[in-house]
Amino acid sequence: SDAAVAMRRIPAKTIIMIAIDGDLSSKTNKTGENFPIYLAEPVIIDGTTMIPAGTAGRGEIVHAARAGFGGKAGEMILAARYLQCGARQIPLGRFKFSAIGESKVGEAMAVGMVVPLAAFAVGGSQVIVPKGARATAEIKTEIILPAEPASPCQADAGAGTNSTAG
Repeated sequence: SDAAVAMRRIPAKTIIMIAIDGDLSSKTNKTGENFPIYLAEPVIIDGTTMIPAGTAGRGEIVHAARAGFGGKAGEMILAARYLQCGARQIPLGRFKFSAIGESKVGEAMAVGMVVPLAAFAVGGSQVIVPKGARATAEIKTEIILPAEPASPCQADAGAGTNSTAG
């Protein structure tokens, strides 16, 4: 059907790669804060780029606890909330990056609490998540995007074309 061709369909539960766009620390960040994320790799379905890499979104610090006295390790649990695709928000779920200070990292890995990231560091017993750290997330619901424009998540056609920036 022509209608199906004219739309881009992203199935629910599609796994995507998210990167954190800023440094986060259990020492300075608080529970409930938002932080910027972006799509680290394009979402491609049947050879078509549905959501381009670099599409911005927001995450939330679900839990943050500073390292404390008596060797209590810092903790941080992050959640990806959404990607901003043009005028619409694409809801994200099943992103759980949990990081626990040194003493608990091995134990957490053993029980599967930690989503492996490309890189994260534990400074002392504080949890530090560096800018660019990656984790997977899942698109919560089926998303139907219009076939036009070619990059539906670009808010304006000029985005990303300025080669002199940087």
